[in-house]
Parts: sequence; structure tokens; C-alpha cells
Amino acid sequence: MSSKIRILSEDMIVKIAAGEVVERPASVVKELIENSIDAGATSIVVDIRAGGMESIRVNDDGCGMSREDALLATERHATSKVQKEEDLYTIQTLGFRGEALPSIASISKMRLITRDSTSQLGTEVYREAGIKVRVTDTGSPVGTSVEVKNIFYNTPVRRRFLKSVGTEFFHIHRIADQMALSKPEIQFRLIHDGREVVNVPKSHDPLIRIEAILGRDIYEGLIPVEFQDETISLRGYIGRPTLSVSTAKSIFTYVNGRFVRDKTVNRSIFDAYRTLIPRDRYPIAILFIDLSPHRIDVNVHPTKREIRFRDQEKVYRSIQLALQSQLKAVPGDARISRAGETYWQEKGVSGGIREATGEYHPGEGEGFDRSFVFPEFSHDVQPGGFYSSLLPLGQIGGTYIVCQGPKGLVLLDQHAAHERVLFQRLKHQLGNAAVVRQILLFPHMVEVSNAEGHVLDVYKDELEKLGMEIEAFGGNTFVVKSVPQVVVGEGVESLVKDIIGELSSEGMALKGEAITERVLSIMACHGAIRANRILRQEEMRALLRDLEEIDFASTCPHGRPIFSEIDYPQLDKLFKRR
Repeated sequence: MSSKIRILSEDMIVKIAAGEVVERPASVVKELIENSIDAGATSIVVDIRAGGMESIRVNDDGCGMSREDALLATERHATSKVQKEEDLYTIQTLGFRGEALPSIASISKMRLITRDSTSQLGTEVYREAGIKVRVTDTGSPVGTSVEVKNIFYNTPVRRRFLKSVGTEFFHIHRIADQMALSKPEIQFRLIHDGREVVNVPKSHDPLIRIEAILGRDIYEGLIPVEFQDETISLRGYIGRPTLSVSTAKSIFTYVNGRFVRDKTVNRSIFDAYRTLIPRDRYPIAILFIDLSPHRIDVNVHPTKREIRFRDQEKVYRSIQLALQSQLKAVPGDARISRAGETYWQEKGVSGGIREATGEYHPGEGEGFDRSFVFPEFSHDVQPGGFYSSLLPLGQIGGTYIVCQGPKGLVLLDQHAAHERVLFQRLKHQLGNAAVVRQILLFPHMVEVSNAEGHVLDVYKDELEKLGMEIEAFGGNTFVVKSVPQVVVGEGVESLVKDIIGELSSEGMALKGEAITERVLSIMACHGAIRANRILRQEEMRALLRDLEEIDFASTCPHGRPIFSEIDYPQLDKLFKRR
């Protein structure tokens, strides 16, 4: 009987290995740039044609290779970075597997030209479909140039799965951005079909590189992050909650210098922003995480884009804590605080601000000093405080509080603002002991469906910790015996139904802090002042004082913005004054 199991040919083995490493032209660019970085390059040029499907050339001014090393570099499993098994657990370089160059060569026509500082002449190695065609001496500067043509020409099935030129170029552009953000000390150039698309010079300031790659709008909305504990060291920048975007493509995370897409890291970022941005929006983050190589395994994926942490939960908690501690300062961050403080100082306004006189003195001419029309009110301004620097003037539509601020006009959504205040108050109560609850004089009966009843059964204990005592009464009827004090007087049935809907929307997958924050956000929403409610001047001021005293005071727990500002230059433009 003939055997059904056969040993694959060497050619087939190489092509399978190539498929693991090279998914598309962008994979080639990634591997070659990583090799250039490991070689100590200070300048890297990526020149591609037709989205990389026609040709890819990566030049660098790194250390280069001798003739002997150039010949070995294109052989399978050849590497200078791993000598013994223990080295796999102390990897400090970006490339190390020894599969990139031979895998690339096996599905293309590849030319490698390189010279190190000890050689008078460079070496050219040319391969087609992995087969060595020629090796010659050639003139070359110190460094390495790798040219890859006709990717997947000998595997037409793979080539048919490539997308359009525009799509493939987009993926290459993303790789170039990822690499350039992580290495501001290296000049990066990206050329497509003869046109220079990216040219970022060397810089020792990462913010200059961030502005060049991501643009000024993102750059101006970033908050610096720095954190260190016994497990990890974290540095980088995150976006203010008002700077959220529609996709996760503005999240750049690096572990020991390597760009990765890691579920643990991403979850920690998303959870840090959980109550600060809407669910269908994503934050902006450029984070560099460093930890001992012994604590991670980077050899779990052929392209090294995934890693495994030894202590995932500890890494998750550290990153989440670092981000939340910085987000607490928004909107009273240094940029806003300094702007407000500088404005008052320039105008000569200092000390306490007293009750408004109610008088109005129109200015005369373009040189009029705006500080003269700032009404004065009673409570003291906290140094650098954003909300305490605002003067409430009134309401629009019974929904928005109109304030005069240091830089112009500020509009506050009264429901969103009060919702955040109540949410933070509930979290504070829970952290100290327990949510302050109110026992209902007359317990409230709530009729639910079978599925809704199951949700209440599953989360019964968690809800009780949050101030809601709910018990089964019989059939599909539940009795509510207590509610948090902040929602007393609100519709109990609608509150219970909304909580059930929120918990069930996640497929019963919520746990721990996620449950707490989802439920507390609904309670805060139900307890907050509604739109179309007229507020007295004292109530507006009290709300501003409450906002000044809490963390995360830029958005409501559902991620909607609390305030919007129209500065004086914008007002001047509206009225054609400049």
C-alpha cells in the first residue's frame, strides 16, 4: 500500500516559509527596514514602483557586510543575532529569525549590494526564485542596498491576491510611518514611482517626527506620558479625549523598539479611554514600552508583529494606570492652564473675582481691551483651573450654559457636565466604601422578559454593590428595594431596563471594572439634569465648581464633549474684524 504522507520538496518548504513572512510588498519593506535599523543606519531610503509589485529598493548607510557575510545572509536560517538557544529569550534586535532575505529571494528576483568599512569593494549577490545566479565585486558605499523585483512572479496564485497599486502603496506607507515614528534619529525617505512621498530628517525631538508624520492637528492635541514600575517602563504621547478618530490606525505601540499589535496593550489603551470617548471612536496613542526581554516572547509569529507577555495582567494594569493618571488632567492640562493664566496676567487681572456689576461698557476702536468687559463674580479662581476661570452668563435652549472665558466664548452641555460629575462621585463613593443608596419606601415592581431576567440573575451581586438591591419576586417579576441616592426620584423601571440593555449588549462578556463603569454611567445619565431645564445662576456656578474638582472633566462617561470653545480670533473672523 502506497503511503499518503510525503516529505515536501525543499522548493515547496521554502515557498511555504516565504508565505509566512511575506504576505504582500509591505512585508518586504518592513523586513528590509528592520535589517537597516539593526545595521545602525542613520539614513534609509525606500524606493518602490507600482505599489511595490514591480520593484522595491531599500538603501541604507548602516555597517554593511563583508563578502562572506553577504553570501550567508541569503541562505536559510542564517543570522548574526542568535547563536545559542538562550539568545532567543534575550532578543534586543528587530530582525533575528534568519528567514527574511531567503524568503524574499524565493518569491522574487533579488539583488543585494553591500560593503563594510573593512572592504575596498562591495559585493553583489543576485538570486532568482531563491537560486543564486551570480556573485560579483562591485563599487559601493558603506551600507546595504536590497532590490526586490517582480514579487510572487513564480507563485502566480499568490500574486493574484495582491490588491490595487493604491492599496499596496497604502500598506507600505503605513509601514514607513510606523518605523519613522519609532526612530526619529534616522532619516526616512519614501519614493513611489519617482515621486518623493515622505522625507523626514533626523531629529532628537520625537514630537518633531510626530508632527511630520501625523500632522499638526494631532500633534497639538497630544499629552506626554511617562511611567515606570518594577515591570515596565512607558513613555510616549496620547491624544486628549476630544481628539478621537474613527479607526484604530492612529494607535502606534512599540515593545522594546518593535512595532506590535498586541491585544493586551490595545485593551489597556481602550479601557483607559472607556468613559472618555464614544464607543465607535478610537484614541490616538504613540507609546514605547520597554521591559526585560525575559518577560516577553517575540518569536510567536513569523512576521514578529505579535508578542506574548509573561505577565499580561500586570502589563495591562500598568499601562492603564499610566494613561488614566495623565488623562485626569484634561481639560486642565498644562496647555490650557498656561493659556488661561497667561491671558489674565497679560491683561493685568489677578486676585479674587467678585460678583458681577451687570453694567456693560462697549469698547471703542480696535485697541479696546477685552478684560474691561469681563463681569466679576464671587468665587475665587483656582490657579490654572479651567472651569473656575469661566463666568456663566446664561443658557441657550435650556440646554447649554453660555460662559465667558479667558480666551473667548465657552458653551457647556449641562447634562453631559452633570453626568460626568455624578459618575465620578459614584466611583469615589464605591472606592471609599460603597455607593450611597436609598431604601425605597415602596419597593418597585419591574416586569422583564426571560432573557432580561437572566441578565439580572447573572449580575445581581454586582448591581447590589452599586446600590441597587433587586430580587426575584416570581415569574418574570423583580422587585427593586434600593437605588443609588443620585437617581432617587427618577424612573426606576427605565433605569433597570437601560442597565439590562447595556449589560446584554456585550453578550454577557463584561467583567469587573467594565461592568462597574457601564452601570455607573447609566446611573449618572439618569440622575443628571436634563436638557430644557432652566438653571439659576447659583446652579450654573455650582456645576462649574464641581467640574473643577473632578477628574476626566472634558467628556461625559459616554464620551461626548462637555464643552466647546470659540476663541476671540474666531469671533473676530465671524464679524469680519480681521
